Amino acid sequence: MHRWEELKAKCEKCQRCPKLVRSRKTEEWGKPVFGYGALDSPVILIGEAPGRLGAGRTGIPFKGDKSGDFLDWCLSEIGLDREKVYITNIVKCLPKNSKGNNRKPSNYEINQCIKYLVQEIDLIKPKRIICLGKTAYDNIIDKSSWYPTLRETEIIRIDHPSYIYNYQGGKPGTTRASQYLEELTKALTIYELKTEEKEAFNDLFRLFEKIARDDSYWEDNLNLEDEKIEG
Repeated sequence: MHRWEELKAKCEKCQRCPKLVRSRKTEEWGKPVFGYGALDSPVILIGEAPGRLGAGRTGIPFKGDKSGDFLDWCLSEIGLDREKVYITNIVKCLPKNSKGNNRKPSNYEINQCIKYLVQEIDLIKPKRIICLGKTAYDNIIDKSSWYPTLRETEIIRIDHPSYIYNYQGGKPGTTRASQYLEELTKALTIYELKTEEKEAFNDLFRLFEKIARDDSYWEDNLNLEDEKIEG
């Protein structure tokens, strides 16, 4: 079993937070929501916690509710498939208030759950962490002195998709959505760097292939060197 699968299985059996364990029994998904996406992603998008109408039903971070749809729209506009990005939350269970609605996770819940997040980051080894919202950013920065993995990785923050969509009217086609799209695009520029590096490597590899199978390459270049020496 892959280490990521082992960590996911361990997380899904977690009993550290009694309130969240009891809460899970009332959800459609019914267990912690682990990270999802490409294990070789150069970035990790980190939110606060699963949403009641999204990951609490689907078991996939930012999937199934309006904020998840908005994030998918943004990634699509950028030309990036969500399957190529790794997305997770600092808290894996859905925190609910007395009315059954989403609430901010407590410090205790964050401290218990961030250990899973750090292990996720250790496995993915991203070049950049993109925190979606204040809660994720503040807690990761706060805990970065505890964990070398967090200290050694670039950490940036942009607004949470739910805040943009639900509270700032950032629906696709609006000025605010375009502004957020620009922010996310800048945050994801590391994908462009990765593509450029890959293309440079491919060009070099193709040159080596040509050299290996084309004897005339050596003849031409050796003749050129001879001419330089003679001149």
